[in-house]
Order: sequence, then C-alpha cells, then structure tokens
Amino acid sequence: MDSASFICEPIRNKLVTSIPGVTPDYAQRLAEEGFEKASTLLGKYLVLSQDEKPFVDWLKLTCGASTDDAKVICFNLRQWCHNFLGPCTETPIEWNQL
Repeated sequence: MDSASFICEPIRNKLVTSIPGVTPDYAQRLAEEGFEKASTLLGKYLVLSQDEKPFVDWLKLTCGASTDDAKVICFNLRQWCHNFLGPCTETPIEWNQL
C-alpha cells in the first residue's frame, strides 16, 4: 500500500504490512512479538507519545528495521494520526524531513 492510500483510510483490521515501510521480514518479526495488526503497531507508536526517536529505536531493536525504513513507518503513522486523530504538532512532517 502506498503512503497516500494508507494515511487516508481507517486502519480497521489491516495487517502491519499495510503500513508503508514494513517489509515482509519486518512483519514476520513484528508478528512474533505480537504486532500482527497495523492497529497494534499504531498503539505502540501512541504509547511512545508519538515520539520518533524512541519509536524508530524500538523498531530497529524489535524487527531489525533499518533507520530509513523505521523513519518511513513512523512518518506514515504520524500522518495517519494527523488525519484521523488531529495534529500532534503545529507543523506537519514533510518527506524531506526524514
């Protein structure tokens, strides 16, 4: 799924692979840790206060994500939150800030 589609649709019961940046390998490792659904990974992002650094570090440790992939995942969750929960910052994050 591309970013534009992901950030504009409800998560519902989508698998974690629906989040851009989550590869099949990452998804398998995340599922082994109990993060099979996109909503569960979103929950982890929210528990970490929507803070990029701890979330990126957690992804790298938990599923072996590269820094770049982890930032893409974080970006997409942040944009999804902005669209469905309201902005968490005054300035939306742009791709060139990754």
